[in-house]
Amino acid sequence: MGGTAQHALGLSKALARTDRIILFTQPSSQVTADDPPGFPVHRVLTRRVGRDAKILKQAEVDVWLLLNAGYAPLTQVLRAPTFVYCHGNDFLFPWVYNQSETADRIGNLMSKAPVAWRWAAGFRNWTRQRHLGRGLEQARHVFTNSRFTLANLMASFPRCRIDATVSNPGIDPELLIDDVALTARQARRRPGLHLISIANLSSFAPQKRIDETLRALAELCDSDVAFTIIGDGDDRTRLENLARELNIANRVRFLGTVTNSSIMHQLDDSDLFVLVSREGFGMVYVEAAARGVPSLACAEQCATDAFVPGKTAILVPAPTSREIAHGIRRFAAEHKSFDPFEIRRFAMRFLWPEIAKSLRAEITHRIDQDVA
Repeated sequence: MGGTAQHALGLSKALARTDRIILFTQPSSQVTADDPPGFPVHRVLTRRVGRDAKILKQAEVDVWLLLNAGYAPLTQVLRAPTFVYCHGNDFLFPWVYNQSETADRIGNLMSKAPVAWRWAAGFRNWTRQRHLGRGLEQARHVFTNSRFTLANLMASFPRCRIDATVSNPGIDPELLIDDVALTARQARRRPGLHLISIANLSSFAPQKRIDETLRALAELCDSDVAFTIIGDGDDRTRLENLARELNIANRVRFLGTVTNSSIMHQLDDSDLFVLVSREGFGMVYVEAAARGVPSLACAEQCATDAFVPGKTAILVPAPTSREIAHGIRRFAAEHKSFDPFEIRRFAMRFLWPEIAKSLRAEITHRIDQDVA
């Protein structure tokens, strides 16, 4: 399950402890009957704002919380106070179709007309951003997943008056490793260095840069370093072939999609979580920290809310194989300075009960202001 979907489900479950929650999602949602969330889930959304508005306007609710910035234009049609949550790519590259039907028709005509087709894509992007900006401006309040995303949001809509604050994503308390297991892991001594990555191996997500990490591993040919990759997607075959071409296939494991308990087990068996990705927040860094595992991340265009450089993570200046290899060597030399108990304490800042309580308090405060 992707980060945006995990956030939507985790926040909904946490809010359901104090409020009546109704979750609207699309038919392909990964919320399954095998793991019922404890509240109604309506799989009716089409990812087209105009069509979905007709569905949502029929619901009797006190507050709307739109957990994808692409749906921001709904703030102009929904009757109850409407709040929007932004992750980053959901407003930079919307995958919710939010432009008006008129703009859609004009875009289609442009794409079929001589010469004008050259500007059709630009026109569509302009209208989408315009509708998004209006929606965000009319939201009762906007939440972003990090300070990095907040800065990007304001830079992307400089002419809009957007009332926004940061509300980081959360993690389930069950992810936290206990003292006994953490102490036992510290006492365990193994040869070599064990790296792990958790990522969507999709050709549509090249920013994960797993290929650069594989090349970095090849540069560490004189070191006893093993690499476990959790995740699946259409780019997995290419990455597996790359590992063979680099002659490191014997040191790399592709586990594909695994259960949450297996993820925790693999993290517990690792020394360093590696992901030099461009992330709006990077929940996986916090999940690794919950197991007392430090991270290697990229300082270039990166949200720093999810780690503390030098305490819970090592930062590299650029997402290249050379810099990643250098960062791994640094960790090998400095790993004793990373205290797993301190790393876990950092992760405890992001437990869902407290995150949801803070977000709910902000929503309640805004509504009380309207009543007053």
